[in-house]
Amino acid sequence: MPQSGVRQKVENLSGHVAQRLDGLERKIDGFIDEQRTVHATMVELLSSLVGKNTDSQ
Repeated sequence: MPQSGVRQKVENLSGHVAQRLDGLERKIDGFIDEQRTVHATMVELLSSLVGKNTDSQ
């Protein structure tokens, strides 16, 4: 009987770890999406600055 108790604890722990990993994966995906947006904005800003600089020369 003690082995089934240990098995249940391991299964519960595995489920908890899986839930934590899912949450972490969602956070990482959100962070990556946010960084892509920031990168795209920076590229647009730099492009507009380069365009203005070229126009004035």
